[in-house]
Amino acid sequence: MDTRAYFTAATSISMFVANFDIKKLTNKTKQILAKKYPYNNCTAIVPINLPYSLNSTLGSGRITNYIRNITHIHYYHLSVLVGIILTDGWLQLGKSSWNSRFGLKQGFVNFEYMWHVYQILSHFCPAVPYTTKNFMRGKLNHSLELQTRTYPFFTNLHSLFYKNNIKTLPAPEILFNLITPLTLAHMIMCDGARRNKSILICTDNFTIYEVVQIRNILRIKFRLDCTMHLDNGYPRIYILKSSMATLVNLVNPYIIPSMQYKLKGVKK
Repeated sequence: MDTRAYFTAATSISMFVANFDIKKLTNKTKQILAKKYPYNNCTAIVPINLPYSLNSTLGSGRITNYIRNITHIHYYHLSVLVGIILTDGWLQLGKSSWNSRFGLKQGFVNFEYMWHVYQILSHFCPAVPYTTKNFMRGKLNHSLELQTRTYPFFTNLHSLFYKNNIKTLPAPEILFNLITPLTLAHMIMCDGARRNKSILICTDNFTIYEVVQIRNILRIKFRLDCTMHLDNGYPRIYILKSSMATLVNLVNPYIIPSMQYKLKGVKK
C-alpha cells in the first residue's frame, strides 16, 4: 500500500462548489454538478491504489469544462506519459479547443501493451483503442490507436515537449526529473527492441543533440552504460550488455508479461 496516497471519500464536487467563488460558476453549472455529484457525508479514508484507482469514464459522454479544468494527473501517470512521448506517443492541440490531447498508435502485435496503457489512462479517455489501417511500403497495415480527451495538463505537457508543433525536449534539468524507472520501462515497451544482448530504444523523433541528452541522463541518473548510434539515419540509444542486469533491476517491476522477451535471459 502506498501510504503517501490517501484521500477523503467525503470530498465531493458539491462541497467544493459550496466554497467556490460564486462569480466563477453559473447557477446552471452548479445544478448540473450537484446532480451528477451529490453530497456525501462519508468520512472514510481510503487508499489510492494507483494506477488503477481512477475509474474509467468510458460512456460518460461530454464532460464539463469545470471538471476538465480541475482534473489533474498523478506523478505515476506523468512518468508513463513521458516514456511514451519520448518514443511513439504524441500530443496534439485540438482544432476546436485550446487544450491538447495525448495519442498513441501501435501494431496489433502490441495489443496487450496498448490495453495496458489504456487501463492506466482510461479515466482520461472517451473510448477504448480503435482500429486503423494505412499503407506503408505498398503493404496494408492494421493498427490500434488510443486518444484521450483534451485537458489543460496535456496542454502543459505540449508546451514542454513541442515548439512550433515539432516534438522537442524540455530543458535538461526538467527532463532529468521527469525520467524515472517507470518512464524507462515504457520507452522500452513502447519502442524498444533486443539487439545482440543489448536494448535498442528508438528515439527517432529527436535530433542527435537531443538523443545525447537522453543518453546522458540515463548514464548519470541510473548508471547505465549506453551509447548513441545512427540506425537507418535515426539517432537511437543502445543500452549495452554490461548494464543489462542493472537495467532489469530498474524496470522489471513495470514490464508486462508480453514484453518480458525484451529482457529475456538477463539475471536480476
